[in-house]
Amino acid sequence: MSNFTRNTGLTTPSKILLLCCLLVCLFPLKASAQYEFKLKVNHYELLQHLIGNVGEIRVAFLDLSDPDSIFLTEVSLDGTITSRVPLLPNTLAIEENVREAIHYNKTTDSYFLGWHGKGVFEFDRSGKQINFVSTPPLTHDIHVDENGLMTFAHSWSSENEPQAFQVDSSGEVVWKWHAKKFIRSNKFKKSVNRKEPDNFAAATSAVPIGNDKIAVTLSAWNVIAIVDKKSKKVVDYITDTRRPHSAVTDEKGVIGYTSRSLSGNFKKHGPGNSLVVFNENKKLFSRSFADGVKSLDLQHIGNGLWLLPNGPSIKIMDSEGIVYWQLDIDNYILLDSARFSFTNSIMIGNDNKYQRPKETYRDPSIDAVCKFRITQGKSDKRNRGKEIARLAAGFVKQQGSDVSFFIQTGWGFKKKRSDLLENKHQLKIQGNVLSGSMMVYTKYEDVEDKTTEPTRGTLTAKLRNGLLQNGNFELKAKSGYSNKKMVFTLSECNTK
Repeated sequence: MSNFTRNTGLTTPSKILLLCCLLVCLFPLKASAQYEFKLKVNHYELLQHLIGNVGEIRVAFLDLSDPDSIFLTEVSLDGTITSRVPLLPNTLAIEENVREAIHYNKTTDSYFLGWHGKGVFEFDRSGKQINFVSTPPLTHDIHVDENGLMTFAHSWSSENEPQAFQVDSSGEVVWKWHAKKFIRSNKFKKSVNRKEPDNFAAATSAVPIGNDKIAVTLSAWNVIAIVDKKSKKVVDYITDTRRPHSAVTDEKGVIGYTSRSLSGNFKKHGPGNSLVVFNENKKLFSRSFADGVKSLDLQHIGNGLWLLPNGPSIKIMDSEGIVYWQLDIDNYILLDSARFSFTNSIMIGNDNKYQRPKETYRDPSIDAVCKFRITQGKSDKRNRGKEIARLAAGFVKQQGSDVSFFIQTGWGFKKKRSDLLENKHQLKIQGNVLSGSMMVYTKYEDVEDKTTEPTRGTLTAKLRNGLLQNGNFELKAKSGYSNKKMVFTLSECNTK
């Protein structure tokens, strides 16, 4: 719009009239726009290296593009739709409080669809209904173990209702938990959601930790409570400055979760949704922003990669915010976004214990590809804990002596920040040395909140065989009257 008005030479009243005409013209487009999928990012070779046989992997999601039926659609990583089967009548347009939940059971090769106010449907992959279990209200996500035990949360619960349930395959409630006592005994500050002002806890996720604990996300209070099943007491909890949503656990505890800021808190909390990942000893965590409008589901797919449905997109990304794969709804802005969005998805066919091969996965004679990140070399104290944060991260590609950067993320990168850094570096490879200058930010505050321009830094890195190699290299930049030392890290390089 800015390019158009800048070059027309129209007077201000004429511009306003023309703008009104354009807006009027857009309304019919919104009603008639087609629901189209677009594969925006696909680092196929990197995914093959990290998660194995990518040809057999499918990403499944609920497809709401048809006004009559809800479809379960499976897409391969090359963007091909491999399956699209109808499941249930599409009543989402009139059931505003529906937040569908989806789970895939590898043993039975079937899908479980949790439906608020109804229960849990089980379908095979051809769309045939296998089972239905009437359950208490459930929302957002659901976990089903090999014995059919279902664990889920009730987001729209009142103060006197349970916030988490476990239900067996017959529909009998075998465990439930009330958060009231825990919340009232702590001085948590409630994040009021204007759309749901009377929602007591906004319990958006409940996931087992081994056989004896359950992690329950109390989004309205910015808390994930670790509840002992037997005593029903909270034995630990995680707090955040943003609303946590879907948690992922292993046998020991929470390993990651999605979170989102409330509207109007961009400057304090960063844009849209974020992915929070803990390291192995749970003492440090890394937050990466993912934009989007919803974050109701999350899946760890192995080797540091996560599947994140994110409103108008589904992303495969890592804890540094680097996106390896992204499927978009192409006409999302022209559609009814509340109805047409990716809220839940799941990857099937992957082995989350897949071991990366030691050999190269691309021919290094063509080019070299690495993942890179720039940090201060120390953790950042945020959100009541020590956090691993990045000044910048993305991919770097080498073709001969030329090096180009594709910057995707920082701590809270506003999109224009990434543009200020993109391919404005003057790095060259001569022999076995990578050297030159990079445009960088030297402080997290400059990346996140301020309007500071980037500064010029210098880098010298020794290579082997004239190709980019994994390693940590010192990056220096002027900061005030002193030099700031940062760390430039290359990883996942496709060269030996």
